[in-house]
Amino acid sequence: MLTRFDRAISRLVLGAVVPVVLFLTGWWGTLGVLGDNPAIGPAALGGLALGVVLDLTVLRKRLDSLFDLGPTALSGLALFYSVMIYGLLMALPVFNLLVGLVGGYAAGRKATLHGLPAERAVRAARATAAIATSILAVLCVASASMALNEPTIGLELRGMLALPFEVTMPMVYATIVGGGAALLAAQYGVTILTARWASRIA
Repeated sequence: MLTRFDRAISRLVLGAVVPVVLFLTGWWGTLGVLGDNPAIGPAALGGLALGVVLDLTVLRKRLDSLFDLGPTALSGLALFYSVMIYGLLMALPVFNLLVGLVGGYAAGRKATLHGLPAERAVRAARATAAIATSILAVLCVASASMALNEPTIGLELRGMLALPFEVTMPMVYATIVGGGAALLAAQYGVTILTARWASRIA
């Protein structure tokens, strides 16, 4: 049986998809037609409002179905939110740990709600962790590529972190490799641990 927290998570995760997609459609979809016209703002907000209305009417009964979705749909959601978080937060992939956190919860609760055997629940958690980590790996590579193509990356890091020493390119490479590996390990671990915790909720 779904708890109040289950319903809140499901409605938040599923309920944001259509409004965000329609908001972006109203924004980017009208750029080619309207250019820099101020009407782009109302078009984007209109898409957002339409998405909210659809959530409250046509899609309302489906917003509690997060824990009934199959692997393909859940993977699509993970990709959607990964790209959205990555774009909104200025290509800083550390915030994408939220995807593993929510994905692990969904996997754990789905195992419990559907009465999956322990072995299948473990496989589902590992599959979810692998998907979340794989998506994050691609985003880490994208961020690393952008950083390495920035000719003043050493100076920027020194100023950003207020370091008293010069940041050399070997240091930049070491930070990218070490930080990226740690972030991917954290994503996998967070997803697995959250799935285990969620599967114990009655």
